[in-house]
Amino acid sequence: MKREIKRVYRELSPEKMADLRRVREIVEREDKPWIMAQLKEMEAARKAAQVELQRTCELLKAERENQGLSLADMQAKTGISRAALCRLENLVEANPTIATLKRIAEALGKKLIVGLTDG
Repeated sequence: MKREIKRVYRELSPEKMADLRRVREIVEREDKPWIMAQLKEMEAARKAAQVELQRTCELLKAERENQGLSLADMQAKTGISRAALCRLENLVEANPTIATLKRIAEALGKKLIVGLTDG
């Protein structure tokens, strides 16, 4: 049974509108620079993680090729579909879990090491 959601719209009083404007001005003036700084930090961290993911995927692909294994061979060893392995190796919408990377590394006789450094 699908629920029907009804939206109720009502006019705000002039006092409420003035309060809303004041809050928006405060956020714009005081919080926006902090929010933007946090966003830049998060984006830098995301880019660094993407570089590490790319490097890891390149190493896994190079090792697979070095061992003469096909994607079909890797599918049999890992249980991960060829299409998913191909997307991962080529970083097409790649967002693998550590467990997935570990399965691939182990199938290649390697050990996945995840590091942590001071920020």
